[in-house]
Amino acid sequence: MLALSFASLAQWPRFFPGAFTAAECDAIAQLFLQSSATAEIDERTSEGVNRVNRWDTDNRLRDSGRLDGVYARVASSLGVDLDVKGMTEFTLMHEFTREHNFFGWHVDSSPGDGKPPRTLNVNVMLSAVGVDYTGGQLQVGDTNVSAQKGDLYLYPAAFPHAVHDLQAGVRRTLVIALVDKEADAASRAAYFARAATEFARLTAGPLAGESKMHLLHAEFLEASGADEAAAARARCLSFKVTEQAPQYAEHFAGEAARALQHVAATGGGAEAAETLRAASGLVEMAECIREGSAAQARAALDYYRVAVDHMGGAQRGGGGGARGAG
Repeated sequence: MLALSFASLAQWPRFFPGAFTAAECDAIAQLFLQSSATAEIDERTSEGVNRVNRWDTDNRLRDSGRLDGVYARVASSLGVDLDVKGMTEFTLMHEFTREHNFFGWHVDSSPGDGKPPRTLNVNVMLSAVGVDYTGGQLQVGDTNVSAQKGDLYLYPAAFPHAVHDLQAGVRRTLVIALVDKEADAASRAAYFARAATEFARLTAGPLAGESKMHLLHAEFLEASGADEAAAARARCLSFKVTEQAPQYAEHFAGEAARALQHVAATGGGAEAAETLRAASGLVEMAECIREGSAAQARAALDYYRVAVDHMGGAQRGGGGGARGAG
């Protein structure tokens, strides 16, 4: 449970400058370059990802002991007796190049993962900024990590983070993903409660204008089983803070209108009631994004609610009358 107790600390990311020498960084990079038969090109531009992954396939480097010195250095830098090797879920080398040069806002751990959460991301900068590459700065929340070659830094995997666009060269970092498999339910709850506090701080303050931050917050709230209204509000803000907010509001209002047309065509029943619920959500989203954008759809929604209720009542009443007449 030690890593989770680290994750409860207030100040993140934790930073340890010069934990590795330049020669050690070069040796780590060569270890991954030589042991990886092929590099995984992770190109999901619609999701904000374009990078190269050089994996420690099947944890062969870890299990062979060739990374023991790295794991020991991480523990000694932290100043604790931490079984880094035993907690390592995977180790890889991230590589950013001119062709594969960004990694947008994301989290690596969620309350809905259904397994012991990845607790900490441990990074070692293997390249020299301004020499090997320019751009490509890591940002954890509202903190830009200005890492030099050999620096060690770590942060909770559930905290939102991103790598800004690389401008030139090749940027390599060692990534060690730690999982606290022995954490109890209370520790896991405390871990994600700390992440929830961080999301609330970021979305209300320094990163309130970041659309993706609000979307990640909405997904976090949904995975946490939080109040649906809070998650819907966060999702609304992911549209509202963009320049395209009027177009988004128009889109949701139009979808609501089409749903209501379907209600008119079905003429009542369970399907109509379900469609009304969906239309209501679309109207609320449109109005949240831009007040007044779904006024016509809201009026139609109110009309069809009454109409569907009336039809349901008439069907129940009519059925009872027919039986009595027989």
